[in-house]
Amino acid sequence: MELLKASEKHNQELIQFLGSQSIRGEIELRFMREEDFGVKLKLLGNEHETYFIRDENDQISACASLFFEDVFIDSEIVKVCWITDLRIGDSKKASYHWMTRFFNKVFERASTLGAQHIFTTIFKEDRESINSLTRPRKRNRELPQFLHMRNFDLVSLHAKLPGSRPLLTGIKIKKMNPNRLEELSQYLNSHSKHRVLGKIYSPENLATRLESWTNFHEENFYICLDKRDRIVGSFALWDTSAFEKMQLINMNDRARNFYHITKLLSLFGLARPLPKIGNCLNFNYLTHLYCDNSDIFEKMIHFAFRKSKSKFLIYPQFEDHYIQLPPKRFLHQNLSFALYTILPQGERPSEKLRQKPFSPPPDIDIFSL
Repeated sequence: MELLKASEKHNQELIQFLGSQSIRGEIELRFMREEDFGVKLKLLGNEHETYFIRDENDQISACASLFFEDVFIDSEIVKVCWITDLRIGDSKKASYHWMTRFFNKVFERASTLGAQHIFTTIFKEDRESINSLTRPRKRNRELPQFLHMRNFDLVSLHAKLPGSRPLLTGIKIKKMNPNRLEELSQYLNSHSKHRVLGKIYSPENLATRLESWTNFHEENFYICLDKRDRIVGSFALWDTSAFEKMQLINMNDRARNFYHITKLLSLFGLARPLPKIGNCLNFNYLTHLYCDNSDIFEKMIHFAFRKSKSKFLIYPQFEDHYIQLPPKRFLHQNLSFALYTILPQGERPSEKLRQKPFSPPPDIDIFSL
């Protein structure tokens, strides 16, 4: 079985394969792209490429995309490689060949392009992928090491119940003014540079995102200001459905109970429930999400939920990062993921990647899922 690099002629096959795979937990989701498999990574404008392998029936049985970006690691700017859109079919033979050939290619490309570290995220309830990737049955020395770094949840906020405590006063939330891009980039960098995988911001790349990212508009970007007019928080409401949809395939009994509760609350204007099975999720993704403390975060969430009207909210929340815990009086669901760094067999991880007590969480965005 040969590892192949994708080109435009493979676009439709890859879209169909991605749409045939799902992640299964309390709810089962399928990621759908309609026209361009690589549309999500093209938004970044970074180096990216996709690989796949075929089974004995000449059907795609596994695929993944790589993209490369500069990030902060321990306050230093470092190039890293991300593996995303990682999907492995049911063929065990194809899975084994994928493991050996794809990751050899990953290490080769990372070395060629100067990426010092390789990362991926895996849905924690996807036992088949976790077992085949991190706990292979055959102890082949050619297989890579998957070293667990940290867990995080993709939190979805569906309902706001009455009776919440008074929100923080003295903080104003306003639409982002383009004249404050320099100040905003300094604020974002002040939060991200001390993280592992902290994003790098500049007025130029923020302006480029506002101009070129699909559905990412200036009027949906907000900043929080204190009494001295200093930025103390930021977030953007991003509807990503124009380039990738999440289709609800199934749900277990617990999720069905949650669905019926939120469906009932929606009659009183209190909730945005999941759709019926077979339909796509209707949500805003909270991106560029930073704040100085949990009180500001709570005020931001209340504001964002109100602004999103009929859509529920989704954002990533890392374990032990209490500032971004879902506020009380919000009904929410979680999809649990794990962040891994990938190394050749026998290589030791960098000390800079080790989690330190009270260290801020890594930066994860929708491109990394």
